[in-house]
Amino acid sequence: MALSLLLGSGLILMGFFLYKSSKKTAGSKSQEHDSIYCHKHKNERARGACAICQHYYCESCLVEEDHHSFCPEHLKTYLAHQWVEVKCIISNPHQPEDGVELFELKNRVWKKNRLPSIISTQYKIIFEGDEIETHMKLMVRRQDQDKFTEQIQKVLQ
Repeated sequence: MALSLLLGSGLILMGFFLYKSSKKTAGSKSQEHDSIYCHKHKNERARGACAICQHYYCESCLVEEDHHSFCPEHLKTYLAHQWVEVKCIISNPHQPEDGVELFELKNRVWKKNRLPSIISTQYKIIFEGDEIETHMKLMVRRQDQDKFTEQIQKVLQ
């Protein structure tokens, strides 16, 4: 049962990132190149993406803090502010779309208004149904809370 729970979790994440990757790389080869290599060091393979800007960075650039990865610029942003929840969704292997939509919403607000946000993810094991729920919280800087909520409403219209 535990193995199937771990596999379910992996499938949620794999589906989420495959969807994200297919959207990002659907354009030119240069977009595909950017998704594989460091945003700052173009010849270094990326290790992960910044939780705020979603650019990919190499091992020497990316920094882990509170279970999130940040580029050097956005690590400073993260550490300098208090973060509050503005939206929470719960998804599961049967409905991963909600998580994808939250991620896309976060990115649209970032691209349009440069309001930093992060998605904090926690997993809840449901033994009766042999499933995992994914709890995703969209977090913003406290001083941006009202403005971000307003931008979410505009994006959703």
